[in-house]
Amino acid sequence: MYTREVYYFSMQPKSITSAEWWTLGSSIAIIILIIILMTYTGSPVAPSATNPNNPSTPAVSQATTAATAGNTTVAAAGDTVTLNYTGTLADGTVFDSSASHGQPFSFVLGAGQVIPGWDKGILGMKVGESRTLVIPPADAYGAQGVKNPSTGKYIIPANATLTFQVQLISVEAPTAGK
Repeated sequence: MYTREVYYFSMQPKSITSAEWWTLGSSIAIIILIIILMTYTGSPVAPSATNPNNPSTPAVSQATTAATAGNTTVAAAGDTVTLNYTGTLADGTVFDSSASHGQPFSFVLGAGQVIPGWDKGILGMKVGESRTLVIPPADAYGAQGVKNPSTGKYIIPANATLTFQVQLISVEAPTAGK
């Protein structure tokens, strides 16, 4: 013979403990914080491609603000570019900035004078444009990181993802005689 069990649920209100209130409140606060952050910063920038040398590592991702109206000078490989920058770690610690050196930074784009993430991320920028470059370790300093030669402490930890706020100030095309 087949038997059936029937369960009855009480419709009586249940009091909520302070721990349950805390969990509920924390969950709601996190959701509100995410909504606020997305409102003020826009949606998170997802890498648009993967690093061809390591498909599991994202390539340099970029968020861009518009260049000065009417400016069409674009940074290309071989150009000398001058920019202001601030570099931060994932926890927000500033590890370097052109402001701390008192002048903008210049280098030849695509010549390997800087980390690969800069050569990739600055390529195609227009004068006056600002970008946020999120650079994975493979396009930055990788497993070796960067140590302060005086103290031996890491300035940039091994396998750190770096974020740079950059603003392109000028682009100088190479001259024929150089």
